[in-house]
Amino acid sequence: MGKIGPIDWNAIRSRMEGLTASLGRPKTSGAEAARTILKERAVLLAKKPDEARPAAEFLDLLAFQLSGEKYGLDPRLVNEVCGLIQLTPLPGLPDFVLGIMNLRGRIVSVIDLGKLFGLPERGLTDTDRVIIVGDGTMEFGLLANGVSGILTIPFAAIQESPPTLTGIRRDLLLGVTPDGVAVLDLSRMLSDERVLVGDSRQEVES
Repeated sequence: MGKIGPIDWNAIRSRMEGLTASLGRPKTSGAEAARTILKERAVLLAKKPDEARPAAEFLDLLAFQLSGEKYGLDPRLVNEVCGLIQLTPLPGLPDFVLGIMNLRGRIVSVIDLGKLFGLPERGLTDTDRVIIVGDGTMEFGLLANGVSGILTIPFAAIQESPPTLTGIRRDLLLGVTPDGVAVLDLSRMLSDERVLVGDSRQEVES
């Protein structure tokens, strides 16, 4: 995978702001679409803590698939899961940024971790989902080919990432579970300058 060079974030921010007014607010979804969204959001409801176990010994992960690989991330930093709707490509962005979405008035950039990590491309489909993640300061979407649900695993079971991994992929992984789920360091990803595309938490004017 080639080295990611310096990016003019100020220019990108200006282009994103220019599209804000033109995107408008999303159209009202039908009843079936609403049921689908509610079902996907229900996946994000973490299990109640088990009083019989020390919370620090276990880790909850939202599991998802991407380019034939399995990933997991901290569900506490997940705002919602939605379909890949109203995606607007924005010229001049790194190739791992698919574009921006209008999410009920918020402009959110969508990142393809597959391209960022150099995984084989499979193309976009109607079944793809976007996991909206945020920490109160930054928010963006991660492309997923499918979302499995919440996994709970012991911290001690997480193994170190394979030594063959290098660069940003190794930097953004905490390790791998025995079942082959790569655990993303989502807190670090939300502050890594190689990933961020300006300030995506913009409000669309009414």
